[in-house]
Amino acid sequence: MTRPWISAGLAALASTAAACNSYEQAYSGERWLPASQCSVVLAQPPASEARLIGQSTFVGTDDQIGDAQATDCGRQVGANLVEWDKTDKGSITELESVPVYSGWSWNSGFNQVSIPVPVTKETWRVHARYYRSLSLGGSAVGQSTPSSPPAVPAAQPARHEGTIPQPSRSAGGSAPTQAKPSALPPVQPVTGAAGGS
Repeated sequence: MTRPWISAGLAALASTAAACNSYEQAYSGERWLPASQCSVVLAQPPASEARLIGQSTFVGTDDQIGDAQATDCGRQVGANLVEWDKTDKGSITELESVPVYSGWSWNSGFNQVSIPVPVTKETWRVHARYYRSLSLGGSAVGQSTPSSPPAVPAAQPARHEGTIPQPSRSAGGSAPTQAKPSALPPVQPVTGAAGGS
């Protein structure tokens, strides 16, 4: 039997881990329903098999990059293929908090103290490209199906006959001039007493 607070804690931990994915935080592009799987490819797939749906570009450290993070982001955005590379950007030194146990007391147990320690990390410029196989079909979330043309709204009935004035350019290339509007039928006044006699 699983305690409810344990399940809630595990769910919160999973959502925090997903939110910390640098690939997903830097993602720009289309979003589809999540894919069941995503694989890393070493080269761009042929256009006849898959299409580019988005990309991520960011600078991160070794603990933020890798195949697992790239494919996790790919699944979340609906891509089933990801191609990514990294370029060395040098190293940085950051202060990380390291716990130190300073002793034990009857009142509070172990007293934990954290101290800042300088840590040097290698940084990388990461560029990932996400592709969706054409065989998967479907449509992006909030968009029409990419293979079908967008819906055309129903035509509205015309109120007046005639043409709508369109700007035209003279042969000499000067500024556009307004075409003369066609004659509209005259407005007929309403006659008769309101409410009858």
